[in-house]
Amino acid sequence: MEKIAMVVEKTSTGFSASARDYDFMTTGKDWSDLLKNMLEAANLFFDDQDLSIREDDIEALIEN
Repeated sequence: MEKIAMVVEKTSTGFSASARDYDFMTTGKDWSDLLKNMLEAANLFFDDQDLSIREDDIEALIEN
């Protein structure tokens, strides 16, 4: 599987991230929380395909 590109933006309450090529997104109050939530969101999205997503399967793309 190719890396899942997640576009990350700073918000007034922390961070948001949306998958570039898939229909899911998540938020986090800090960077650590966001990374955990990105992994959880990706695994929930691909659950019906019986795929297990790991941290190194996700690429965070920081937007300015």
